[in-house]
Amino acid sequence: NGFSMSVYEVTVGEFRSLVQETGYRTSAETSGGGFIWNGYSWEQRPDVNWKNSYLSQSDKDPVVFISWFDAVEYCNWKSKKEGLTPCYSVSGNSVTCSWNAKGYRLPTEAEWEYAARGGKLGRGYSFSGGNDAGTIAWFALNSGGKPQPVGTKQPNELGLYDMSGNVWEWCWDWYGTYSNASQTDPR
Repeated sequence: NGFSMSVYEVTVGEFRSLVQETGYRTSAETSGGGFIWNGYSWEQRPDVNWKNSYLSQSDKDPVVFISWFDAVEYCNWKSKKEGLTPCYSVSGNSVTCSWNAKGYRLPTEAEWEYAARGGKLGRGYSFSGGNDAGTIAWFALNSGGKPQPVGTKQPNELGLYDMSGNVWEWCWDWYGTYSNASQTDPR
């Protein structure tokens, strides 16, 4: 089974559309705030969320301080907005995925890794899209300590941006150890 993946990480502007259209409040907004590094440890602050990340962000920056549940909500909202069948059914903290639905969903960890490595076009680079981190990724030494606008570094072999560096992406499942046997999209 093939899959499609967004070329860019979800931006602040895209996430803002969900909030403005639905009044959605994120996990950080409803459960005590987000966690930031204070130089010594992770500290939860009630005013930290996607709108207030303590970083100067534009609508073109990747959204931060959203939970896995917030990402699922975004996928369902985007699916409905485009007339697609949502993939997720949510009941409290229980989320199930209808794998045959045509809506948006988070990639499995295996799909994400396959895409990051360049799929069948992959050339075995050290990073997603090259061996020189500075040309393909934002990281501590070149980002000014904050996320950067999506798509401003070189893409990988599949035309996907920011698969190395910038911010972490959510996947449907956790990293798993796989056997050496041939597998198709393990979950």
